[in-house]
Amino acid sequence: MFEQYTGYLWTALFAALVFYSLWQVVSAPFLVRRFYKKLGFSDHGKSAFESAEYQPSILLKTLNASHVYRGVYKGNRVEQFAGFPETRYKFTMSRVQRKRNQVLWTISILHSESPLVPFCARPTTVTDALEYVLAQDNVTFPDDEPFTNRVHVTAEDHALARKVMTAPVRQYLNNIDPVSLEVVGSLLILKVPRQPHDTGNKLNADLNTLVDLFESVKITSI
Repeated sequence: MFEQYTGYLWTALFAALVFYSLWQVVSAPFLVRRFYKKLGFSDHGKSAFESAEYQPSILLKTLNASHVYRGVYKGNRVEQFAGFPETRYKFTMSRVQRKRNQVLWTISILHSESPLVPFCARPTTVTDALEYVLAQDNVTFPDDEPFTNRVHVTAEDHALARKVMTAPVRQYLNNIDPVSLEVVGSLLILKVPRQPHDTGNKLNADLNTLVDLFESVKITSI
């Protein structure tokens, strides 16, 4: 007797999951705004990162943002936003390019008051890696070959970059998610994949990670 209701139960469960997923996506913008309001952050609107302090950045040079939130977090001046490709709204016949144009990242930036060692660490496990992994001037880590194979690091001073990228920093960058980390000028920039339903908990976790990474690279940069 129970078997005749099994199909209805699975249908109801599937419908509930779809509804919950849609609700998360629809409610996400409101929850994001509420999260930053509680932190005391202000919305500075759109940005193409054309000001001088952003221009040297490798991670930001192909991105735009519609809402850049700025404030102070754990005593540090930070900003966070959803970054998307500058080609997001451009027409293309390529299905692959259309898919790449819709990718979102959460970008978290910390403005340092002390000097930092410049470097750029990007994953080798993403499609975009084809644009930089062929460069042979990357920093290698002889004692951590898995990290060297998974993360492509560029820096003017290889020795200082190895000193800055301590085991905790490398462990985070060597995670399953393809994350990127860059120091340029006084900026520490963290770039992680973003889902449409990412809200307070995830954004807060990214801010905490940014501060933790800053503490690591700050100590070894002195």
